Amino acid sequence: MAPAGRAQDTVILVDHSGSMAPYCQEGWTKRLTDQLLTAAGQNGGAQLAGFSQSTFPLSSTSAPEFCATSGATHLNSALASSLGSYGQIWLLTDNQLVEPGAQIQDFYSTLQSDRVQEYHVFPLVHTPGQPGLLVYAISTLPPYPNPRLAQQVAAFLDGASPEDKLADLVMKPLGENVIEVTVTGGDKLQAFEEGQVLKFKSMVQIGPKFNHLYFQPSRARGSTIANPFREQPCLKLERSESSISPEEVETVQPKVYEVTVDFGRVTLDSSRFSCIWHAAFGGRSHEVAEIQTPISIFVPRQHYRLSDRFLADFTAADPADAKKTGKIAYLAKLPDFLAPTETVVPVRVPHQVRVTYSSKWAFLLFALASGILAILTLGVRTIARAFSEAGPAVRAVEKNGSVLRAEVKQGSVLVSGHPVGRLAGKVFTPAPGIRLDPPASSASIQSPTPISLTLNDGSTVYLTFGRGSTSVVRPPGAPPAGKPASIKLTKR
Repeated sequence: MAPAGRAQDTVILVDHSGSMAPYCQEGWTKRLTDQLLTAAGQNGGAQLAGFSQSTFPLSSTSAPEFCATSGATHLNSALASSLGSYGQIWLLTDNQLVEPGAQIQDFYSTLQSDRVQEYHVFPLVHTPGQPGLLVYAISTLPPYPNPRLAQQVAAFLDGASPEDKLADLVMKPLGENVIEVTVTGGDKLQAFEEGQVLKFKSMVQIGPKFNHLYFQPSRARGSTIANPFREQPCLKLERSESSISPEEVETVQPKVYEVTVDFGRVTLDSSRFSCIWHAAFGGRSHEVAEIQTPISIFVPRQHYRLSDRFLADFTAADPADAKKTGKIAYLAKLPDFLAPTETVVPVRVPHQVRVTYSSKWAFLLFALASGILAILTLGVRTIARAFSEAGPAVRAVEKNGSVLRAEVKQGSVLVSGHPVGRLAGKVFTPAPGIRLDPPASSASIQSPTPISLTLNDGSTVYLTFGRGSTSVVRPPGAPPAGKPASIKLTKR
């Protein structure tokens, strides 16, 4: 009935079937419709339409045709004609159907479909003599709650007459919307040291969110928790589990439950040096993460109940009782029609977890750095000592040009393993029995000039000093140097 492309608008559908004639004659239909138009006017006005066996536009509540009631009530046809064309749909009806079983089932099935995001049911008690009326407020647009519909609902309730006995039943979505969760015990911030077992418990009160609706004992269980430190992969968890005790939850009255979160031992990934560095010098001593404990309650449709007080105020046993009392027949069956087969109700318990890094990682890196520094220092000292002990390079050559093995150790000059003198700075002093040629008590080193020695066996050896030197000044006429030879010194 409505033009396409009007999903942001509101339509008010008024039941014009024959059973609505008494309400129109006494002015109830007009008063409630004007109230709805005023509430919808908060968002730019609304389209007005009537329905019975078909849906048709209405110009105003003052038009003569507004009270032209006739025919049967076809709720589902009226609703289906407006879905996809309007964002908010209000429907006023006495719920008196020619074939109540099949028709009401079709109507409530449409309300439970994905085409409807949210709806409220407002039972309105009439004066005795006529059954009460029902007003449905429906949103076809996400999110929940739809702010446009919420504004209209608030305006509708504010505009109700003080004599009106009216209730607001939120029937979709159920889920998280049907419980009130309060943390009664356990700190919100849970602090742990890295290496400890990250496990904590909270005492949580779960009760009904609305006065009209509760559910009987239903199965509850925890599930795997997403790693709260996924943005800091250096922290490893043994497990990610949650649980609730007792494992059945009900909302007849608020009740306290114990919720447990267990991550097992939290440790640093020490196989990665970058993680050790981050824990020791990363700029902060701890990591903080937010946790929403994923406890779920699984509520079958048959476990939902309307409260005894609500039923006493609004529900009649049958149509005859409804007419006698002014209440609405069969309201007790609303959950059977409106609730899904099973509702998953999440229990969200917010916590902060803080894990402080162990100070051992800083000590470890300091110890490692100190060890490396000590090794480097020892190496430098060893090399220096080796150079110091080895002294300058020395070459020994016999008269015939043969090269002898020669070295300086701790100031002692050795030729073929035998001491031939001592070296002190730039001065060479021969050992006892060894003579300098020309004779002298000592000789100044003037590299590459060789020093001539006469050994105790009468042989002559020429010594040349100079660190890194690879050449030796040989005596005149000496043949080229060959393989190092050896000499034997004897005592005289």
